[in-house]
Amino acid sequence: MAADPLPANDDAPRTPSLFDRAVAAARGRTDAAPVEPAPAPRRAAPFDRPTLAVACAIVVAPLLTWGGATWLAASARADGRIAAARAAPAIAARDARTAALATLTQTWSRQPLGATMEGIARGLPPEASLARAEADAAGRLSLDIVTPDPDRLIAALRRDPALARLRPTAQKRVDGRMQVTLEALR
Repeated sequence: MAADPLPANDDAPRTPSLFDRAVAAARGRTDAAPVEPAPAPRRAAPFDRPTLAVACAIVVAPLLTWGGATWLAASARADGRIAAARAAPAIAARDARTAALATLTQTWSRQPLGATMEGIARGLPPEASLARAEADAAGRLSLDIVTPDPDRLIAALRRDPALARLRPTAQKRVDGRMQVTLEALR
C-alpha cells in the first residue's frame, strides 16, 4: 500500500511541496498555493553620535596629519633659508680666508724667483740672454730669451733637469736674433 502524502491530522492546512511548486511554475500554472514573500530587510538604524564621531575621526585624522606635516616642512624650509642668509657673510669670510691661506701656502712653498733665475742663467747657452722674466700670482713663470739659435737653446733647457719644465710657446725675430718665449709652472 502506498504511503499517503497527507498528514495524519486532516485539520492541518495543506501546502504544496517544493516539487509541486516547481512543476507548477514550469507549466505556468498558478493554482499552486502562493508562497509567502520573504520578509523585507530590516532598515539599518541611523548613526548615533558616538559612531559618527569615530567615523569622522578616522577620515579627518590622516588629513590633519598630512596638513600638519606640510605646515611643519614649510616652516623648517623657511627657518633654513633664514639661517643660510644669516650665515652667508660668515661663510663668505671663511671661504676668503681659506683661499688666501692656500695662496700664501703656495707662495711660501715655492722656490724664490732669485734662485730660479740663477738656475736659468746657469743652464742657458753663453750666446743667449734673458730679455724678460715674469711670474704671476699662480706661480706661472714666463721668460723671453734672445738667442741666435733657438734649437740650441731648447736642447740646453732639456739637458738641465731644473729647466726641463720650461716649454717654448712663441718665437719672433728681434734685431737679427730670435726671441723665444718660454712658460712653465714654478
